[in-house]
Amino acid sequence: MYRWKNRGILAVIFMVVGALIGYGYYHFYGCTTNCAISSDPTRTMIYFAGIGLIASIIFWGDKKEKELRLKIQGMSCYVSEDRIQTGFGYLTGIITCESNCQTGEFRCVYDPRKVSKKDIVKRLQEMEFTIDRIQK
Repeated sequence: MYRWKNRGILAVIFMVVGALIGYGYYHFYGCTTNCAISSDPTRTMIYFAGIGLIASIIFWGDKKEKELRLKIQGMSCYVSEDRIQTGFGYLTGIITCESNCQTGEFRCVYDPRKVSKKDIVKRLQEMEFTIDRIQK
């Protein structure tokens, strides 16, 4: 809810700034005849407010990738690290995967539109690793 509230506030701010720019455009560059947008201040302001809304969507787009950090048990050597690399190499939506057998840490950057956190954890469990804890 909080995130959508911030998006709405950002969109309103961009639209107001766009409308002000539109009025400035009408005032300094607008024409008086046969101009579809710049002959009327209301149309110019609405047009530029729409541009401001589009700009807010572009600037506030969803982050496409997420990171998952896990503490796992069952990695005993560098062969385990290679097993993880090859095990996640074919999974669609995985951008990078790193593991460290000395610390037992696993880090994965993934695209949540293609693969979920549950799929990643399930894949680790299929490879017979035990999830100790999920790090925030």
